[in-house]
Amino acid sequence: FKMLKLLKKTLIFPRNQLKRVEFCREMLNFGPAFWETVIWSDETTVRQRPQGKDITIRVHSSHIDDLEEINPQIHSGGFSVMFWGCFSKLGLGPLVALEGTMNSENYLELIKDTLLPEIDAAGRPMVFMQDNAPCHKAKRIMDFFAQENIETLNWPPQSPDMNPIENLWAIIKARRKKKYGVPTSKNELIEQIFDIWNDIDVGLVHTLADSANKRVQAVLKANGKVTKY
Repeated sequence: FKMLKLLKKTLIFPRNQLKRVEFCREMLNFGPAFWETVIWSDETTVRQRPQGKDITIRVHSSHIDDLEEINPQIHSGGFSVMFWGCFSKLGLGPLVALEGTMNSENYLELIKDTLLPEIDAAGRPMVFMQDNAPCHKAKRIMDFFAQENIETLNWPPQSPDMNPIENLWAIIKARRKKKYGVPTSKNELIEQIFDIWNDIDVGLVHTLADSANKRVQAVLKANGKVTKY
């Protein structure tokens, strides 16, 4: 027998499993090279004291590959700061520390200030990935994308495991905790996250970007259910 720590994953509703499969089947038509044109984006919240309890179970070694147990998560505690960032196979994009609640108005200003220069710097057509947060899908946002001829992915709901930036956020949080410990103020936390972001090596960025096609295949293999990513 071995002791295994359960993965912290979000449970996916059956109707969204179907949407994930449909999306992935469509993406197979584009091939791995398509993902080199995608700009991955997302917000994340970094907390002063994240309280995500680990759960470890005892399992026979012959059953490790069949293990499907997970550890659903709810976090709270201390102050927090929300960040928005993006990256592509071409490299890291901008990182922004957000103030207040994100709505369609300030999200529009955010993408004007960050996404447009990022696409211009790419020097070639790029596809923008954002999730289905209400402020992302607001009419003014979609109208802006149409006006600027910005192509977006029709992203399926409940699919953080398909977005490589989620793994980047996890790496950044782990490195921040290891390097700095518990911050004493929001400004200190912001400075720490920017320091870690600016120190991310290009090899990691390439690895995460290159994982996109494997994520698609993993979702199909799991019939839309949560994957190891």
